[in-house]
Amino acid sequence: MDAHLIEIVRYFICIWCIIIAIVIMVRADDNGFVRRITPLVFLVPVIFNREIGSAVYLVIGSTLETILATAGIGFVLVGAVVIIVFPVFAIVRWMFR
Repeated sequence: MDAHLIEIVRYFICIWCIIIAIVIMVRADDNGFVRRITPLVFLVPVIFNREIGSAVYLVIGSTLETILATAGIGFVLVGAVVIIVFPVFAIVRWMFR
């Protein structure tokens, strides 16, 4: 499963590099330097696609794990506060009856 997700990220990197390079080359008008340098600049992410794909996959996984851990900690803290405060309210209500 991990390999499939990495391959999807690598595919999107290639496609986006090609799309961005084409848009920049079309909008460059008569600037020959920009037209020549754009494919070379966007060739670098395609060459290092495997490393970038793995890094992006790890970043996405770490981000999701951090979000889930934070949500879990929040849930536990809210539950603990409710469990701790409920007996205090019950005792106070019992004392002032």
